[in-house]
Amino acid sequence: MPEAKIFWYAAIIYAFDFLDIQSAQVTILSVMMIIDTISWIAKQHKLDRSKLSSHWAWQGVMKKILTMMFLFSFALMFKWIEIDGSTYLKWVLSILIVSEFYSIVQNIYSFRTWNKVTEYDVVSVLLRYIGDALINIIEDKIWKKK
Repeated sequence: MPEAKIFWYAAIIYAFDFLDIQSAQVTILSVMMIIDTISWIAKQHKLDRSKLSSHWAWQGVMKKILTMMFLFSFALMFKWIEIDGSTYLKWVLSILIVSEFYSIVQNIYSFRTWNKVTEYDVVSVLLRYIGDALINIIEDKIWKKK
């Protein structure tokens, strides 16, 4: 089993290098995601234990995994179209890190004050913005050439 862990660790490091993703930023994002998950568990334990179940936890973990998959897909897209996307990747990583920090702050605030805070899903807003930008690029660059 240790060989498998070493293989995946090496594969991830190679992927970061191949895709020009700043491993320090991804490490920070990963740690922030873990802290966010722990702070969410603490908040839910105190405020609403009905949402503290394996179903809700699984949804949260899947959101985190899908966020990482989005990040890798974003980097792969730039690699494929041979555009230096490092500035965009740094920008997206920075937004994701700030988003996780905002969620942590909300969780800790709710835990300390017993008040539920209206959640603002920054990642969904970012995904919508990127989707709209891609549609505009496709319409402007591809469809107008025909």
